[in-house]
Amino acid sequence: MMRYPVSLAVSLLISGCGGDAETTNDSKVSLDLERLEEISRINCECRMAGYEDSVADAEYKRLTVGITGLGVATSSVPVSYESVCFEGFGDDACISTGGYVPPNSDDFICTEEQGIALEGLFNAVEAGGGSIDDADKAVSEKLESFRQEARRNAVTKNCR
Repeated sequence: MMRYPVSLAVSLLISGCGGDAETTNDSKVSLDLERLEEISRINCECRMAGYEDSVADAEYKRLTVGITGLGVATSSVPVSYESVCFEGFGDDACISTGGYVPPNSDDFICTEEQGIALEGLFNAVEAGGGSIDDADKAVSEKLESFRQEARRNAVTKNCR
């Protein structure tokens, strides 16, 4: 699939990453956004390594039981970022859940840093006179290095 050159601005969806838990006005339910984002990242890294999820997934489900989470995404090249925002906890009650590299949703990232690395690489190849295909190939190779790293770290993440 051909991509059209665009000027990228990193769109960060990591809101609410401060240390404090968010609490609704009408209940005593609170969210530990940092912990939820950490669990989301661990689960993503396990999927990147070829596993279904991690042992921590049960904790994520326990921490969010009865809470509505709405998915939010950006659409950009080479990375579309994704996040989940939790209803009833204010505008900043969102966590980053990674992103994917269009057009293949099987090509995904788990962290903002990975997205920034892919965007920088894509732009550097284009700025150096490379074609969109060259930039896509460089991004694919970098994604594979992320997968290899995830496989090396899978044991410490309690992937299953």
